[in-house]
Amino acid sequence: STRVDYAEQTMSYWELVAGVWPHGNDFAIERGYDQTFALAPGTQIETRIDERVRPVTITGVLNSHEVTQGFMADPTFYVDHRRFAEVTGDDRFGIVAAQLAVHDAAGRYDPARAAAIGQSERAARDAARSPYLAGPPAGPLITRVVTTGASQLAEVADVLQRSGLAARPDLLYGVYRVPDRLDPNDRRTRSDEAQAPVEWDIVHAPLPSGLPQVPVQAVWLGIDEHWVRRRVGETAVMDEELAVDVCTRLGIGDRQLVAVARVLSAAARLESTDADGTHFWSATELRPLGVVAFHTHPGADAALPALGAHLPLVHSAPAGLHVDVLNWHSIAAEVQPRPQLPALVPARFPHLPATPQELLTMYLEVVGVRPEDCVSTQVTVQAAMAVAPYGNELTGNMARLPELPCADGVARPRLHGGDGVVVGYRDRPDYQEGRQRWAAYCQQVLFARLHLETGARKPVEPHWADSHAVAAATERFLASGVGRGLIAVAGVLYGSASSAEVVFRPATWRYTQPEPA
Repeated sequence: STRVDYAEQTMSYWELVAGVWPHGNDFAIERGYDQTFALAPGTQIETRIDERVRPVTITGVLNSHEVTQGFMADPTFYVDHRRFAEVTGDDRFGIVAAQLAVHDAAGRYDPARAAAIGQSERAARDAARSPYLAGPPAGPLITRVVTTGASQLAEVADVLQRSGLAARPDLLYGVYRVPDRLDPNDRRTRSDEAQAPVEWDIVHAPLPSGLPQVPVQAVWLGIDEHWVRRRVGETAVMDEELAVDVCTRLGIGDRQLVAVARVLSAAARLESTDADGTHFWSATELRPLGVVAFHTHPGADAALPALGAHLPLVHSAPAGLHVDVLNWHSIAAEVQPRPQLPALVPARFPHLPATPQELLTMYLEVVGVRPEDCVSTQVTVQAAMAVAPYGNELTGNMARLPELPCADGVARPRLHGGDGVVVGYRDRPDYQEGRQRWAAYCQQVLFARLHLETGARKPVEPHWADSHAVAAATERFLASGVGRGLIAVAGVLYGSASSAEVVFRPATWRYTQPEPA
């Protein structure tokens, strides 16, 4: 941007905050961006216009009272009007659009420049969060491990035992299956994750050495099983609340409950096959399967049959347990619009977290949640969601997906998923104050209301067959012998969906078979 004469402004007055007005070849920068991009007065940068590279110096910081940094990702620079006309070739305009480059002089993507910009943006976010913190920043450590789909729960239990976290659950914030799909093009595992690599995150505080190893067991609750009595119109079941309730009924104490985590699948579905044998696949779908509670109580399995005699349970949220769900999906649409790639650098909105793990850390630090009170900390999904790559660089069925590093050191194609961050913990009065700080931080810094559009705690819906006579007749036919036979034949000929997929369950039918209102 430019003005004809900075000393003779008559309308929309621009304020000089630091340094001097731009003159000659020098630039000024809009207030706020100087800190975000570490471009204080005296810093030299290079501009590239029409393939010509020019070194310029930042000599001032301005406040135009027109630019809101939270809504404009790229920095705003100011230049002498005569120099502006020389550079752009036209003196009739006062504003041109430009973007910070993450490319070298030859036009190649420069990872070092991208990393420096990303680190600068992260540092600015950390600084903006500082006034809202519960105490000195001591964010959690996140250790990522790679498991195999078929044995992932047993492998995670083994990690918790070998690390000593099972003996010290007061050092554990939570564990969760990373809601990404690795190697989505692998023909052997595209429709079934049993042999596919699956990552899990262990969110914990620093661990002392020499922790004892305690055997870890797991209680599994399937999302399609009838665990809870619910009526249409009542609030849908929250996975974490049900898991804690069941653990309490099984006699698992607070010190024996290690972590609660949702279990997901990430697979594509064969939709059809041409006469020449060409397969057509759906997008990769992330689908919740249920919830698992890792614990160290040796008698829990023996108590399960007695609990089963009382199913479905009359269930309500356990007293003192607070579960927050944060909307990550809306942020991801802006900071990471292509799920096959990392977050954008420079960011469109640098005040927003670049990853769901950063959002999780933000919440824990601002509210001040301690690991000894946590029962669940996750990046996950609330309902089934499709994840598909897109962009001009793609051809065919994801043939050019880039390979990104994984926790085991192997680079693989990756589709980033997840629609929310879930944090469940035993409440305290100081956490209530912390949630007030979090609300202020969301409003004043993130400019976001992350408690909206999460998909959690919706009313239980009626089944579509309960409302429409034709739909009811269709479902009865699909459930009949003839209907199942036709579906089976279609599956052989065309690779169509199974009857279980045709007759769907509403997303709010979690752990229940609802009764009429």
